[in-house]
Amino acid sequence: PSIQGVVTLGPVAYYALSGLLGGIFCSFRKVGVIVGFALANLLLSFFFAEDVVIVQSLKETAVAVGAFLFLRLPFVHETQNAQEQLTAGLEGAVDANHYYANRLEKIARLFYEIEEVLDKQHNVRPEKNEITFLFHKVTAQVCNGCSLKRICWEQDFYKTYQALLEVCTKLEAEGQIAEKDFGHELKRRCVRLRELNVALHSQLEGLKVVRAYEKRLQACHGMVNRQLLGLAKIVEDFSAEIKKGVRVDAATEAFLGQKMAEKGFEVATLRVLAHHDGESEIQILQKPCANENWCAAMVAPNVSQILDRTYVLKQRFCTEQKESGGGLCSYSLVPSRVLQVTIGQAQCPKEGVTVSGDLCSALTLPHHQFALMMCDGMGVGEEAYQESSAAVRMLEKLLLAGFAPQMAIRTVNTILLLKSPRESFAALDLVVINQINGQCDFIKIGGVPSLLFSSKGLKVVKSSSPPVGILEEVEPQVFRHALKPQDSIVMMSDGVWDNLARVEGPEDWLENLLEQVNSNDPQTLADSLLYVAKRAAGNCAADDMCVLVARLEQSSVI
Repeated sequence: PSIQGVVTLGPVAYYALSGLLGGIFCSFRKVGVIVGFALANLLLSFFFAEDVVIVQSLKETAVAVGAFLFLRLPFVHETQNAQEQLTAGLEGAVDANHYYANRLEKIARLFYEIEEVLDKQHNVRPEKNEITFLFHKVTAQVCNGCSLKRICWEQDFYKTYQALLEVCTKLEAEGQIAEKDFGHELKRRCVRLRELNVALHSQLEGLKVVRAYEKRLQACHGMVNRQLLGLAKIVEDFSAEIKKGVRVDAATEAFLGQKMAEKGFEVATLRVLAHHDGESEIQILQKPCANENWCAAMVAPNVSQILDRTYVLKQRFCTEQKESGGGLCSYSLVPSRVLQVTIGQAQCPKEGVTVSGDLCSALTLPHHQFALMMCDGMGVGEEAYQESSAAVRMLEKLLLAGFAPQMAIRTVNTILLLKSPRESFAALDLVVINQINGQCDFIKIGGVPSLLFSSKGLKVVKSSSPPVGILEEVEPQVFRHALKPQDSIVMMSDGVWDNLARVEGPEDWLENLLEQVNSNDPQTLADSLLYVAKRAAGNCAADDMCVLVARLEQSSVI
């Protein structure tokens, strides 16, 4: 079926079958499409055409196959599909975030409403006079069946009522009475005075049991209400955190795309995503790289030069098919770490105690951040250790999950508040270091001052916030500083700070110590601080002691 002949309905059927077979074999990419197309033309030509037309048709098929081999249509289609998938994926992620955030908001409102209903029911309970209750129970138990009941409770009602009320009041105040404590009129007239005395004491004991039960029930109601409010607050904070998500930085995207095109880089898709913490991620989709490290060796340095900031390869996914000219390569670039954090820590428990309630921790967070934690549990020993370890573990998991530091601390505060009805708190200090730009946030909740040693001298960072686990609403105090390589951060518990303050004042003393130690090793400095603190305490630790030292160095890994 030649395209030079007269157009009839027959060729339409020929090429329809060719398209069908080419589509069936499209999973084999270009080779499959060519085989299907050629096979359909060859078979139908034998049935419906003469020899001359068959040869002409085979020539035209060969020309079509050659043109198809040199066209880059598959990459265009793959690029379009990939662009649509990236856009749809980002929009779908945003929609999913808002969907789940709205669901969490509804759950939080439900908790608030349940707490409000329970609180109203608890407040509308009628108050009862315990003295009157005791009075009526005793008289019903003793006076019923007495031959003198008519005289006592009808003729002399006022005198009898007043006498028994005085006795009940005295019993309530002193907890015990004897027959001599009854009034003269009551002793003269009552023939069941001994039974009355026994009944009063018996009913008082029962009243004490009921009172203790009601008090415990009231405490349980209060705890349930507090737990519902706490859960509602946690869910509400989670909803707000989920809504932050990421957004597309269109301005940077357009600027970077223009500069990359001027430098001769051909990219199919370029997307700049701005995270809620201010850092950006660059996602690029292009044809398979000329060599394996093209994205890391060529693209990343040029992007760094354009944006005046060092970017490194985060991840890469390539589907190379060089023999057919197809395939795609996608990769992500993120800012590199400029600062490296080195840690040193030292601690010891109180004299005579096996475990320390003062704990410290350091961990790497997402988006090139580093966290330092110092927690001082209430008291000493195993109980203080459990309080501190629980607070530190919860805070670590929340931070690693990507939650903002202030929100993570508020969540820990709520959990500690709901953990037990008795007083339970912990001093908690958190330092978050941005390893890209050196920004450092000191977030202090009830802890002793921290020290920042830089080329400008020594700074004392302190606050007046109460510890976590005391107030329902806690607002962390945040102190922001800009750090550079060679700067050091010193965090310590009150057991160390109180002893160092007895010497010459920690500021002057620490500067002299740094000069004397003459070491850039943070572990050496931590050990020296703990040693001097114990010496100041008379070589006998009167409280748990813990020191955490962090030193910033220029990162050698790009």
